[in-house]
Amino acid sequence: MVVFLKLVLAGAVSGVVFTLIMKLIRLTTGNKADVLFYNIDYIPILKKWSDSRVLGILFHYFFCMASAVMMHLLLIPFEYEMEIRAYIIVSTVGGSILYFLTRLSKTPPASDDHMAWLYWTLGHAIFGACVGLMIHLLI
Repeated sequence: MVVFLKLVLAGAVSGVVFTLIMKLIRLTTGNKADVLFYNIDYIPILKKWSDSRVLGILFHYFFCMASAVMMHLLLIPFEYEMEIRAYIIVSTVGGSILYFLTRLSKTPPASDDHMAWLYWTLGHAIFGACVGLMIHLLI
């Protein structure tokens, strides 16, 4: 149970870092890749609440915490659960693929916005590094 709570903490803190990085990218470039954090309009069950900023924020942080736990569990059979680079790779690849869920949404960024994809993927690499570092330090 203690390990699980540490993984959840790693995901939450890394989610904050991820959010700050993406906000910084938006402030410096104007690119709206960070909108994807809170976008739930493509999920049928949640679509009716897609205007709720609070639900979007909860959605983002829930998946940051769940991602940290799931990445850790997925890496255990390969004995990479303490390797920071493994979290970077998994998060980067996963994020780069998840970006294309934008095709299901009416909100920006567009699925063919290559810079948004790059920023989103870079953000996921930083998220993975943060998760991996926290797990390495906490567990």
